[in-house]
Amino acid sequence: MVNTASDMKRTIFFSLVILLLAWGQSAQAQTGSSLYPTAPNTDCSLFPAKDGATTTLALSITSTATALSVYSTASFPACGALKIDNREVVFYTDKTSNKFLNVTRGREGTAALTFAAGVKVEMPVLAIQHNIHSAALEALEAKVGYVVSTPALDKILIGTAAGQSQWLDHTLDRVKDVTITSPTNGHALVYQNGLWVNQAIANSGTVTSVAATVPSVFAVSGSPITTSGTLAITFAGGQTQNRVLASPDGSSGAVALRALVAADIPNLAASKITSGQLANARGGTGVDSTGAGNGYLLIGNGSGFALNPLTAGSGISITNSAGGITVASNIGNDSMTQKVKISKGGSLIGTRQEINFIEGSNATLTIADDSVNNRVSITVSASGTLGVKYNNITNPDGNLALSFGANLSTFNWATGTSTNNLFNLTTDANANGTGYLFNVNTGSGATVTPARLAANGNGVELTAAGLLQSIGSGAIDATKYKGNSAPSASEFSYLSGVTSAIQTQLTARALAATTITAGAGLIGTGDLSANRTFDVGAGAGISVAADSVAIDQSFNPTWTGAHTFNSGTTPGNVVSVLIDQPGSAGQRDSHNILMRGAAYDTSGHNADWKQFVDVTSNAAASSWTLQSRVDSGSFTNRFSVSDGGVVAATSFSGDGSQLTALNASNLASGAVANSLLDSDLAALGNNSSNGLWSRTGSGAGAARTIIGTTNQIVVTNGDGVAGDPVLNIGANVLTNSSTHTLTNKTLDAEDTGNIITTPAKVFLAAAGCNNATAASFWDLPTASAASAACVTGTNIQKGVLDFADTSGGFSAQNTMVLPADFTGNIDANIYWTTTATSGNVKWSLSTSCTATNAAATDDPSFNTASTVTTAAPGTANRVQTSTITNLTITGCSAGKLLHLKIFRDGNDGSDSLSATARLLGIELTLRRAM
Repeated sequence: MVNTASDMKRTIFFSLVILLLAWGQSAQAQTGSSLYPTAPNTDCSLFPAKDGATTTLALSITSTATALSVYSTASFPACGALKIDNREVVFYTDKTSNKFLNVTRGREGTAALTFAAGVKVEMPVLAIQHNIHSAALEALEAKVGYVVSTPALDKILIGTAAGQSQWLDHTLDRVKDVTITSPTNGHALVYQNGLWVNQAIANSGTVTSVAATVPSVFAVSGSPITTSGTLAITFAGGQTQNRVLASPDGSSGAVALRALVAADIPNLAASKITSGQLANARGGTGVDSTGAGNGYLLIGNGSGFALNPLTAGSGISITNSAGGITVASNIGNDSMTQKVKISKGGSLIGTRQEINFIEGSNATLTIADDSVNNRVSITVSASGTLGVKYNNITNPDGNLALSFGANLSTFNWATGTSTNNLFNLTTDANANGTGYLFNVNTGSGATVTPARLAANGNGVELTAAGLLQSIGSGAIDATKYKGNSAPSASEFSYLSGVTSAIQTQLTARALAATTITAGAGLIGTGDLSANRTFDVGAGAGISVAADSVAIDQSFNPTWTGAHTFNSGTTPGNVVSVLIDQPGSAGQRDSHNILMRGAAYDTSGHNADWKQFVDVTSNAAASSWTLQSRVDSGSFTNRFSVSDGGVVAATSFSGDGSQLTALNASNLASGAVANSLLDSDLAALGNNSSNGLWSRTGSGAGAARTIIGTTNQIVVTNGDGVAGDPVLNIGANVLTNSSTHTLTNKTLDAEDTGNIITTPAKVFLAAAGCNNATAASFWDLPTASAASAACVTGTNIQKGVLDFADTSGGFSAQNTMVLPADFTGNIDANIYWTTTATSGNVKWSLSTSCTATNAAATDDPSFNTASTVTTAAPGTANRVQTSTITNLTITGCSAGKLLHLKIFRDGNDGSDSLSATARLLGIELTLRRAM
């Protein structure tokens, strides 16, 4: 026990020291000051440092920003001190893959400044780091004290004076509240008066109190025993009825009271059941069979079974014996006499015990008294193909129905048959029923032809549609249709669609009595008993051509009355007058259109006019001329237009208001006086200056010139004299396609409606090296992962991810947060090297995104990969760039986690590089809107 207490004290002491020195992960991170001795220090409170940790700002920051967006934080510890552009020191306590968080600005005597994107961010060694470590070490020394000895085996460090400690043996007397005085064998620690002291332990003693506890099914008495006594244990009362003391059902455990279950009952032999009866529901009879007599049987009584003997009926005898029952008939051979009586034709044939049905061979029903065999024989037979003949069915007592089903019924009138009809359907002389003597009616929707009458294959039939049509070469006899009229077969077919009223009228027509008479100018006549043809005759003034009727040219008709020529609504020639051309060239056309009338004006003047075409010479143009005259005077030219459109030999008077749609090119001479023009036109006519005309008032105007603004609007030919005015945008005006350098301009991206989209570059380095030990900056999968490696040159040391030329491929992943102002388009530049000098590498980049609203599981499926195939440089170990524009980022948006996976399969058909491709990193170009 002494050794155990000593070890316990030593363990507690060293545990306190270890907690003071190493309990950093559970304390709150506080960068820039030592937590000890009030709390254990952490990595962040002691300012961790890392050689070669450097990156650049990906976005600009203001002097109040508390987060720094950089290209990568992979080479930096989780917290620490940074220096921005070698001008400002800041502290940070957290980070993501591309951002430092919880940044305290302007530390160690530097000022918080504004920095542009691209400036250097690095981790220097600062004086504060040395000072913090010194303060923590001094605080620890103050707590431990000055040690005046060195540690040795089985020694403990104990304070011996103020500010001093010493390594001493871990004896029990060095533990507080323990007094050891000359310990010997048999001593033990005993707590007395607030101290643990050692004293001898006697081999005998007195028990002061012993108590007993038992399960609830038992009761105990005599407990506790303080001096001497007896503990009595009995079964407790008040237990639930029908319970047994048994182990648990189906498992091992403590014994307890419980009800029996089926598993508790062993298989019993039926011989063990010596009393009672098994119920019907349990497969028994419920009957005590010890008193059963001979021949007794179990007979159901509706609610169970009862033991009863069989009861004999008439003609039956029953004999019961031990274990047997005999049932016999009391009817002898003669006991059936008079039991069956057979009559034929009303007369009794006989009485017999049996009736014998015999299958015969003819179509008769025979009943015979077979006295030899003491029976009546009934023979039913059918011979030939007809089982029952129906050649004489007289007065049936119900409707006669013949049903053939799918069988055919054929009635054949044999050769040599007399003049009798095969079927003869007649009625009484006074039959007045409304039914049909013979009714053939197909079912609704049936397609079968209901009736067909043919002689030698020719005749008629009633089709399924109810139409009567001829078959073969037969034709319907028109003379037997609706009286004695005789339409032809084709005419008869026309009548199938007319109404009954029209058919009635057609029936009454008298074909031979109706005659067609040709009128004037027509030839052809006759009745309707045959086809008739009418021709145009050779009447006066009528000539007949193949397809037209025209007026004879030699006939001069005189028309009286008004004649209207109406061509309808479709445009066309109403009246077309064709006149032959003159007999020779250069002759005036002798054909005129002459209009005259008997009407007179109020002064009694009669006027007429004519129009014609003059041909002046064989080569000259002709002219259309209109002439008129008054009171039978000579015709005078009133209007003439040449075929060139020139009006000639014409004079106009008045103000010309009757002229419309004149072509100015036909005004060949003269000028319109200004006084005859509108006042605005007159002002324009009085103008003598060049330039564009502008109306300055009613009847006033001036020549104007379009003038531009220097370097803004450039005007060419502004007065329009040399050509059309042209307006161009000047050199200082911004257009969609122009390139300008803006100076002293303010672009306010936050003003309403303004959006400035800028590209942001993020470089994700592949790996890093600590001396010759490589570590991936990317997340590697559990299988088929790219491997980190170090590349050591004469001047540089860098980490890469190797993608070997192996079937199945290798991959790596990286994660970043898409900025809150991300607009939705990402390009990628993949930087890589290889020792090979030929062959192609096929890179695949795929993305997936997860919402950061704590409502989505961060394990999304990747989108379809975007791929690029690039040839190796011609020289080994040169840096090559593969570019993918517009990565597939379905489901990605601002504020989401972007998962990026790069993959290479050396066995891909497009990947022909037979060497390892070494990834340096990927530069992403994000579009951000301000």
